[in-house]
Amino acid sequence: MPRSLMNRSLIAAAAVLAAGTLQAATVTTGGSANDPNGEVTSVAGTTTIDFDSALPSGVSHTGSYGIVSGSSSGLYAAPPNSGPNANTSDYLTVPSGQSSGSVDIALGGDYNYYGFYWGSIDAYNTVSFLNGGSEVFSFTGTQAAALAATSPTGTQSLATYFNFFDLPLFDTVRMTSTNYAFETDNHAYVNVPLPATAALLGIGLIGLGLARRKQG
Repeated sequence: MPRSLMNRSLIAAAAVLAAGTLQAATVTTGGSANDPNGEVTSVAGTTTIDFDSALPSGVSHTGSYGIVSGSSSGLYAAPPNSGPNANTSDYLTVPSGQSSGSVDIALGGDYNYYGFYWGSIDAYNTVSFLNGGSEVFSFTGTQAAALAATSPTGTQSLATYFNFFDLPLFDTVRMTSTNYAFETDNHAYVNVPLPATAALLGIGLIGLGLARRKQG
């Protein structure tokens, strides 16, 4: 991942921690190419929802969504590949049959990492993480576009793999769009140890505390 994006994610996480909020997470971009299926997570040990095969045990979908392939003008567009082959895999689109809606992906357990391949990022897309029905973290298409160095206007030639580390424990992922459409693929989840980015933040905060102690 480019240093500028890593620094941006660190600064954002530091600001959240400094504010004392419980809704803290480290969001980064970058996955592994898996043409013609877009990108997949680079995090080891994950369970993947690729929408081409049966859902993993314990996982369920409810809401307004479609599992589709290809593109349909004005309704959804397949997340592009990093290579030359056309993306022919199935993927998730929200909403379906109406211009606004959401899907809840219940995972059947508590996790602290989630990743997915996000295509044609729009300002009206939002991903939320819930535990026991209560939201613990959310992330908008506007925030995603800023991290991916693009505009949140549904650029269909661009897709980016997003990684959400250090999330408060969650059991459900909600994807909401107030217009057509929110297209994603290759979702992945797992419990991971404290990521290096969060560890660096911890070191920075400890250093800040020591500096203040010396000044005192």
